[in-house]
Amino acid sequence: MKQQDFCLLIGNQMIAELNNVTNQITGALITGATISVRVTDLDDNDVSGETWPVAMIEGDSGDYTAVIPETVVIVEGTKYRLKYVMTSPVAQTWEPLVTAKRRTG
Repeated sequence: MKQQDFCLLIGNQMIAELNNVTNQITGALITGATISVRVTDLDDNDVSGETWPVAMIEGDSGDYTAVIPETVVIVEGTKYRLKYVMTSPVAQTWEPLVTAKRRTG
């Protein structure tokens, strides 16, 4: 699995992506998976502004996306955790850290 470089942009709708989700044992791409994502603070509290978790949608084989709405309440310069949880066909989790930024330019 490769998670795209990602930051949370304040006041912007964003797309969270997981690409090339694979079975760690066989190396095969996983299709038809049930994957969700949450945005939490570092104490594992969901950020407000969305009803979590958000279901991810499968695109190309092994690629999944979800919309994180512009309504999430985040603070510039603060670190958050994107918590991806796959429950089917196998259980896997990913928890990359991201930083909230204000879009400039």
